[in-house]
Amino acid sequence: MIYRIVDVASVAVIALPITWVFLALRGNWSIKRACLLSVFAVYLCVMFDVVGIPACQYFRWEPAVNLIPFGDEKSLRFFFQIGMNAVMFLPFGFLLPVLWESCRSWKVTLLAGFLTSALIEFLQLFSFRATDVDDLLMNTLGAFLGYLLAWVCFHRKWQKESGNTHLWDMIAAILIPLLVILFLRTPISDWIYGLPLFQ
Repeated sequence: MIYRIVDVASVAVIALPITWVFLALRGNWSIKRACLLSVFAVYLCVMFDVVGIPACQYFRWEPAVNLIPFGDEKSLRFFFQIGMNAVMFLPFGFLLPVLWESCRSWKVTLLAGFLTSALIEFLQLFSFRATDVDDLLMNTLGAFLGYLLAWVCFHRKWQKESGNTHLWDMIAAILIPLLVILFLRTPISDWIYGLPLFQ
């Protein structure tokens, strides 16, 4: 557990300042927004770590692919696993419309959830994880359920205020933690694990 916490923290400590600087340069800076984006960025760092996105130097082509929806044995473990996939993407679908006005359309949030999940499944082709259509479907469902929860909580407020409409800001906020994991996590983690505390 301590190593997972260190791995996530080593990504977040780099991804957060990059995200803040990018959005500040885009003119989308406020304390409230910075706090919400920090929550979103840390959530993405945790999620990308949990699903096993490898650093690029550890890529290997050993694909394990399931393209048959819900074709696995219908055990209790199976239902728990696909349920957790939906739960994992709930914050994604909840935070997108809160942060970006353009995601206050369920179609945009659903598409963002689908594409982010598809990117994860694609990268898992190069790791020890399986690429599974069940994960894609349940992650997308989780994003949609998160959107519905945000709509129930905030849709009246959304009608009275305008928010950030720039889809590129959303795309950058998703890609920055992912790119840090792919290209910077290993040297940062190696440096941290080289400290006397871990010897």
